[in-house]
Amino acid sequence: MSQSVLESTPGVVLREPTTAAANERSTESKPKMSPWKWAAITGLLVSISGGIRFTRDLQFSGIARQSAMCPFPLNDLSLVLGTWTAVPNSDTQLDPEISKLAGSSDHVIRQYINSTTGEVASVLVLYGLANSVFGHTPDICYRAGGYTPVTPLVDREFTTSDSSPPARFRGFYVSKPGVGSTEYTEVVSSFWHAGSWWPDVSSRWKLFRYSPGMFKIQIQRAASGISTEEFSCEPLLKEVVRDLDMRIARSMPQDGPASKKELTSR
Repeated sequence: MSQSVLESTPGVVLREPTTAAANERSTESKPKMSPWKWAAITGLLVSISGGIRFTRDLQFSGIARQSAMCPFPLNDLSLVLGTWTAVPNSDTQLDPEISKLAGSSDHVIRQYINSTTGEVASVLVLYGLANSVFGHTPDICYRAGGYTPVTPLVDREFTTSDSSPPARFRGFYVSKPGVGSTEYTEVVSSFWHAGSWWPDVSSRWKLFRYSPGMFKIQIQRAASGISTEEFSCEPLLKEVVRDLDMRIARSMPQDGPASKKELTSR
């Protein structure tokens, strides 16, 4: 019986098909995507993602190559730093194997003498890629050399100018048993990374790809006693930081290394 006849027949009420039935018919009427098409789309997305990652890796590799060498010779460090003066012909170098292990592409070790107190301190300034340098904190290195820490690690900060952020550093004392006596060594150190000085940069590892270069300062002196209230080497460390900050500002491009925001926006 046709719909027109049913509609004209008294007592006959036509009802709309249920929603479920309508949806079922609608679903059946839509064409289903071939698994091959899904595979092609997935492959395309993976290829795009891989291409982006490859491009970024090339960018990071290029930045690392540019930052591998120190932007200036470290033996140009000033011979006079405040009240400290370099001891003539005192420059030395690390053993090649130790230098390689420390991640150094350039470094200098120099003795300075305080013209006021007569104290002598050994200054190590080292440059290399951050992912190789950051782990060589002095407390670990001294332990490996047979020294025993005799004080806790003390982190402090100082400023070198009104425009620069505070430089943070770490100081402590170690000892190495001698013949009939115990010798103490005062150690202060700091790491430069991405424009700031830090006592420990291990928490900044995610930024190493964006700012690969790193400086390390380590100063030590023989001490007859212990005082963590005031480290005798702190004034010398401050002068070394000031000297390096000046050289870094002169030698590095004005825009500095590519920032994380710049790289991720490309």
